[in-house]
Amino acid sequence: RCSPVEDHRRVVISRRADQMNTCYSGQRTSWNIINHLLQKTPPTDGPLTTYIVNSNSHRLRASYWKPEVSTPVGLVVLIPGMFDYLRAPYNDIGKSLAKRGFLCFGHDHQGMGESEGVSRKTDAIKSAYMDVLDHVQIVTGFFNNVPVFVLGNELGAIFAIKLAIQLPDLIRKIIVLTPMTGLNLFTENPFRRELSTHLSRSFLNLQVGRSRPENVTSDYNMQRMMVNDDSFTKKRLFLCEAVQTMSAFDEVMEDGAKVRCPCLVMHGEHDLMNTVKTMEKHLTSCPLRSQQFPGAKTNLILEARDIKSKVIRNTLKFFT
Repeated sequence: RCSPVEDHRRVVISRRADQMNTCYSGQRTSWNIINHLLQKTPPTDGPLTTYIVNSNSHRLRASYWKPEVSTPVGLVVLIPGMFDYLRAPYNDIGKSLAKRGFLCFGHDHQGMGESEGVSRKTDAIKSAYMDVLDHVQIVTGFFNNVPVFVLGNELGAIFAIKLAIQLPDLIRKIIVLTPMTGLNLFTENPFRRELSTHLSRSFLNLQVGRSRPENVTSDYNMQRMMVNDDSFTKKRLFLCEAVQTMSAFDEVMEDGAKVRCPCLVMHGEHDLMNTVKTMEKHLTSCPLRSQQFPGAKTNLILEARDIKSKVIRNTLKFFT
């Protein structure tokens, strides 16, 4: 008979094998789904949409803005934020880039928008990034030698930087919108950092905030739409998620010097989540530009049309 230690070891190995099989099965299913979708003719008023399967066996709503040319001039990864998803306002960016010959794609994070599952869990941020990485690797596998660009919003901005670090030979340029550097101002104090980390482990359901429409955008009509959006109003920020986000930002900033591709930072004047100086301090090896939009708040994608139009123009200019 095996010892208790050996029994435990076998159980752990078996669980890891099951997780790897589930992950591979999800990737294979998503590959087939995406391959079939990319053969279709895109609609004129929006993206092609489908559901891909992540490693947790949840269906994630994915969107693809196809260009008219058979081989795109580039691939653009759109990564929404923690309280965000690829709702209608992203359609303007997707269509504008598709008209320039780019294939744009992305998905709603687990538990957000029309994606299945619950976003609040102990490994939420890591899992969300792995979903993005898997999606990027699947889509780029269909197009050899096509440059890849990334546009990340809020939490997605952290993921964009991480992709540039992890896939330096693949990622050509990145745009980060509101990279949530302001979260880490709270943890510069060692006592606060230790306390928040300890509490996050002991109280998974401890809520520390929620996103308010008036802090997200200056556009009143968009604020009203967000109030009536269940996916937005029901989302709460839990301490475990906040700590994970801060840890993820610390991790990418420690490796910030590894980012070699050009980076454009865009943020609002009244953005509570961003400090560009932090980005400039750590991303020392890449050409870095920043632009502030007067009157704008946290989410530039959901801003008033005149502001969002400038964001789109800057995106097109930077990527082309």
